[in-house]
Amino acid sequence: MLLILSDEKDISTIHIIEWLLHWNMPFFRINREDRVEVQKVLLGDDGEANVTLIKNQKDCINLNEIKAYWYRRGQIRLYCPVKLSKTIDRPIRDSIFRYAYKELDSIVEYIYYYLDSIPHIGTFKNRSVNKIKMLQIAAEAGLLIPKTLIASSKKSVSETYTEDNIITKATRDGFDIQIEGHSYSTFTEEIAADRLQPKFFLSLFQNKIDKEADIRIFYLERKCYAMAIRSQENQRTSTDFRKYDFNNPNRKFPFQLPSEIEQKIKVLMERASLETGSIDMVLTKTGNFIFLEVNPVGQFNMVSVPCNYHLEKAIATSLIYKMK
Repeated sequence: MLLILSDEKDISTIHIIEWLLHWNMPFFRINREDRVEVQKVLLGDDGEANVTLIKNQKDCINLNEIKAYWYRRGQIRLYCPVKLSKTIDRPIRDSIFRYAYKELDSIVEYIYYYLDSIPHIGTFKNRSVNKIKMLQIAAEAGLLIPKTLIASSKKSVSETYTEDNIITKATRDGFDIQIEGHSYSTFTEEIAADRLQPKFFLSLFQNKIDKEADIRIFYLERKCYAMAIRSQENQRTSTDFRKYDFNNPNRKFPFQLPSEIEQKIKVLMERASLETGSIDMVLTKTGNFIFLEVNPVGQFNMVSVPCNYHLEKAIATSLIYKMK
């Protein structure tokens, strides 16, 4: 049995499951949105574990049946059965609920620990990485990175970057908000140092790279599937290709990375304990490859389809191999 942990609407998960159904492979899926209850967690005196979960009050799974595990995204949300009389003072009620959820968190933490011992692709603990830390690891692996500054003053920025072209971006996940049916998100933006306020919130700055193309790489178990994106041919996407121009889409095509770059990426991913992830790099006009970031749960459909890599089949095949 294969266990999949994901989000309800994740299209990539659906595509993997289509292959599993095609090959008649058994799987059990838990989504972030599901109500999960613990029937029992039993540790024998010999250390043997027996964990049984119930999903949405009807589907039951004993984790001893799980032979492989794919962490796609999301998390296990345990149902809190605590019910208190409304006559209890609100501060006391809140304290009890906080305690109850901490207890559940301990159990969930153990479940993830248990799953990590099973052959897997991806883990909950590595679902998100620190961008600053990954830049350091990439440099230690021999990859080039942009000159990066985190500062809160115009003076620091002006002293670090003498050139006019600099960009700013989030240090972690971008900000996204929905207001009256409209979506507002943060992107990588070009910024002029002389327009900055003297003091501002701590922000990340990098020198803007004169690029030939963006390179998006899907990494799966020591293999790189690379795609070039000619984002600089469109003013809208030249700084951040995620500002998609659906009327005039960027050209995308398969790209063969130099062997030495592939090897350095493997070193990077091994040092970061990542079996998979979506990697963003830039190919400069002078022929250098610059590492930007890696997302352990990034979308791979955008690489798979334009390049005919059939990554969904590759992932499904790998998971089946791990089950056997």
